[in-house]
Amino acid sequence: MLENCAMSGAFFETFVVSEMIKNAYAHNLDPHSFLFYYRDIDQKEVDLIYAEQGKIYPIEIKKGVAPNKPTKNSSVLKKYDQDIQPGLVIDTCDKIRPINKEAWTYPVYILGF
Repeated sequence: MLENCAMSGAFFETFVVSEMIKNAYAHNLDPHSFLFYYRDIDQKEVDLIYAEQGKIYPIEIKKGVAPNKPTKNSSVLKKYDQDIQPGLVIDTCDKIRPINKEAWTYPVYILGF
């Protein structure tokens, strides 16, 4: 029932973020130093931003396989003149594969560091 409810996408996103934070702490890392959330004045958002050594990796979290336009907001980060790298779309797919030049799908079942 939870899988098909109106809030299932939000629950999935919360689960993924909490797993990433939990994994960071398990490896003695402070997630506040490399994981960020982005939303601008136009309500465009990137679910997570992984930042490391001057590079930014956008992460979108989508419930389902092959979500519609998963990287549509990645371009909003270009205005900050940072080194934007290909990101991830964490979803319920079965394997890592490229979506386009901006992102790869990443199965939630292998989430971790």
